[in-house]
Amino acid sequence: MIAASYARTLTRRRLLLALLCLLILATSASADCAWVLWTKITMWPKGSEKTEVDWSPLLDFTTRELCNVAAHKDATDAGPNAGYTVATKEDGSRTLVFMQCWPGTIDPRGPKGK
Repeated sequence: MIAASYARTLTRRRLLLALLCLLILATSASADCAWVLWTKITMWPKGSEKTEVDWSPLLDFTTRELCNVAAHKDATDAGPNAGYTVATKEDGSRTLVFMQCWPGTIDPRGPKGK
C-alpha cells in the first residue's frame, strides 16, 4: 500500500515537472516570435463601388520595433503598430493602403473555416 502511494506521488511530481518545463519552453518561444507587417487595401474607383482586398502578409521582422518602422515609413498618418496612406488619382479614384504589425502567431483575417 505504501509503495503504491509513493509511486502515485512520484508520478504526480514527474507530471508537474514536465508541465512546468513545457510552460517555460512555450514562454521563451513566444517572446522570440516574429512580427509580420500586414496590409489591407481599399479602393474607391471613380464611378464604382468600394472594393476591399483582405489582409495579406507583406514582410516578416524579428522585432516589433522594426515592424513598426516599416509600417510608418511613407505613411500619411499613423498610430501604434499601424500606418496608412491615401492616394488620390487625377481621375478622382482613391486608394487606402493600411499597414499593421501583428505577432507572427496571429492572423488578422480571423479563424479559418473548414
